[in-house]
Amino acid sequence: MKKIFPIILVLSSWVNCFSQNITDQEYERLARLFAQDVQYNKILTDIPSSKRLKSNVSFTYSTILELYENLSVITGINKILIIVDSSIYSQVQIKINRYATDINEVYGCEVIMEQVSRANYEDIKNLINSELIGLDGVVLIGNIPAAWYEVANDHGSYGYAAWPCDLYYMDTDGIWEDLDNNEIFDSHSGNVQPEIFVGRISTANMGTLLSEKTGLENYLDKNHEFWIGKLIVNRKYGLTYTDEDWAQTDYFKTDIQYLYGSAYYDSISYIGYPSFGRADYLNRLSNNRYEFIQLACHSPSGAVNCHAMTGGSIYANEIFNNGTEAIGYNLFCCSGCRWTSVSPTSTRGFLGGLIYTVIILQV
Repeated sequence: MKKIFPIILVLSSWVNCFSQNITDQEYERLARLFAQDVQYNKILTDIPSSKRLKSNVSFTYSTILELYENLSVITGINKILIIVDSSIYSQVQIKINRYATDINEVYGCEVIMEQVSRANYEDIKNLINSELIGLDGVVLIGNIPAAWYEVANDHGSYGYAAWPCDLYYMDTDGIWEDLDNNEIFDSHSGNVQPEIFVGRISTANMGTLLSEKTGLENYLDKNHEFWIGKLIVNRKYGLTYTDEDWAQTDYFKTDIQYLYGSAYYDSISYIGYPSFGRADYLNRLSNNRYEFIQLACHSPSGAVNCHAMTGGSIYANEIFNNGTEAIGYNLFCCSGCRWTSVSPTSTRGFLGGLIYTVIILQV
């Protein structure tokens, strides 16, 4: 039985995905590097006002699919809730339903799919809370709104910051407050640990590179190929690619061994590798040697479509045109997954979206 759940998880790139515990000294160093990438004075520009509004009397939802639990399949996953935006569901209905059926068949879990229109973040949270009994996680399909969180002085010295925060959906019993009444959360207390997982599948923020419909259809086709055995995750080989500011930190270069063992990964870093840089990285992206790639590189918040790599930046549209062969990625790249920052007229899209919703389909 396959144990991988290949949905798009849009997460912060601030935390290493491997096992290393970060010391206080290292945390402070990483915080300073993080601050170099963030333009705090401009950080609010990508908060859509329509998604910050609390009251929305025109919100509607309906149950469009219910698949019952198969007790003969025991996987530890009992119930998945899928919330899909009505505008994209009407265009990709057959393949979205197929995605739900794949989950039901492989995990044997109950699957409930709700279609929503004109939702805000509180509507989505209330819908999740209505299905909490036995719930393991939620998949958001389409341009589902996010709640936002803000701090007055990030890390105590870097100034104001705000960001889309899906922890709001994952933490079902914590206390979330907006103390200054600007419709952005600024206090989180009580039991702050997540009770469920939340993942996003969306190609709504790819600018002019491709349509939302085409991108979602392609991703769902590739996802289906995995479930029916045409795309196999076999842990064949990995790559960790580490830019200058992290090249002296060993775990960035070696912790991938916990996935691939000591002999089945390449560790390429700025120190000791003369060919390090954009040309070499793009070449490795399109090389079918790698199944999983971790990249540690600056990606400024004002340019979510850009890896500011030493020796030459790499833009999202260049990766799109270059292609890639890997299946999975860890982007330790500030703001690389900030999907809200892309305008509909952008010619580049955003880095995380390209890797998970576009390039993965060119294998």
